Amino acid sequence: MAEGGDLSNRRKRSRPSIKLKEEASESEASRMIKLKKEWCALLDRKTARIEAEAKALDAREKALQERVKARLAGAPIPPPPQCDLPSLLVPVVALPPPAGAGSSETNKKTKKKVVKRKVPQVHIDHMIRTLHDPYKADYHLNRLRNRNQELLEFFAELRALAEKKFEYRQSIIKQFYQKGYAEDYSETDDDEAEDDN
Repeated sequence: MAEGGDLSNRRKRSRPSIKLKEEASESEASRMIKLKKEWCALLDRKTARIEAEAKALDAREKALQERVKARLAGAPIPPPPQCDLPSLLVPVVALPPPAGAGSSETNKKTKKKVVKRKVPQVHIDHMIRTLHDPYKADYHLNRLRNRNQELLEFFAELRALAEKKFEYRQSIIKQFYQKGYAEDYSETDDDEAEDDN
């Protein structure tokens, strides 16, 4: 009987450790998803800024072409276009309409579903070989103090992107060293009809 009691005690003791492992993997998954979201948000902000700058440059180029045509035709020259670069640094993005406003899908409810996939060994090996620590960058931000503000903002943006990428890759490599394999987590929307009955 003592042996049977010991066995049941062992089983009871092993159950909390399984729960702790599941909670740890959930927190790891949520951390990786958060890093991915932040990284993608930074990339989206960067592409929006680049697109806004490209539109401003196109408008300026068209205005300059009109000035050249007017000069060649002998007409009075229009004034040069004004380019406001500080307003280009913070792009204005229109917010999507609220989910319930005028939507025919008001009875739909979106849920986030976590999808995990195994990271191929080739990708892990590449991450280990090419892991670059942005905190030990060759060109530090303290050297940029005497530079203009646009250059400072550009390097700060690049550094923020590099930090998020570095943290994400570190978590995958850490997972590989602990488990022998690595899992990548991502979120997808899972649409379900909401029952109001």
